[in-house]
Amino acid sequence: MLHFWIKHTNSKNILIFFAGWAMDEKCVSQIAQPENDAIVFFDYNNLSCNVDLSSYQQTTIVAWSMGVLCAEHFMTQNNIKPTRLIAIAGTGCPVDQSLGIDPTTCMSTYTNLTERTLKKFQMRMCGGSKQFALVEHLMPSRNIENQKSELFSIMQLAKQNIKHYQWDKAFVTTEDLIFSPQNQKQYWQQYANQTIEIDSYHFPFSAINQWNQLI
Repeated sequence: MLHFWIKHTNSKNILIFFAGWAMDEKCVSQIAQPENDAIVFFDYNNLSCNVDLSSYQQTTIVAWSMGVLCAEHFMTQNNIKPTRLIAIAGTGCPVDQSLGIDPTTCMSTYTNLTERTLKKFQMRMCGGSKQFALVEHLMPSRNIENQKSELFSIMQLAKQNIKHYQWDKAFVTTEDLIFSPQNQKQYWQQYANQTIEIDSYHFPFSAINQWNQLI
């Protein structure tokens, strides 16, 4: 995984954000810096973590879309015991017909991925071309082949027997055109202490300017 420090002052507590597939730190760049340290993880081609976060007293994890699965893998592999877990528009089974995105859809996206089809995906993620135009500056600066191989890596990870955690809060995006709201709700019936439905497409961050809106 790659990482980007939003804020790094060696505070006692940290917020860790796991971005969705094909994204980078720009997707949350408009959100005001939190009081404590904050870091973004993205690019799940390599799932190893090369930054030591063990010194923090409290760890809040916020994960979006396929980042939910990657966050669960990260916690297991690094023996992280988070203080709070918040999920947005995703589940721990992101490649699944009833709990995530249909595997045939994921494979089709992977097989046919080009710059053109990625932009079409991003527009759909935002709810259409008009909405996309308002947040295009938050879209990633990455190589298409890197994004394609990342999707394959996530699909392979989804086949593994990953430990699923109990999350404190799950935001279900009711207008989502990527990740079925019904599948989100079905998954979080078992794995979330609190499920909150929000009137949003798959990309919810245009309406978020403070991390406290999520935490």
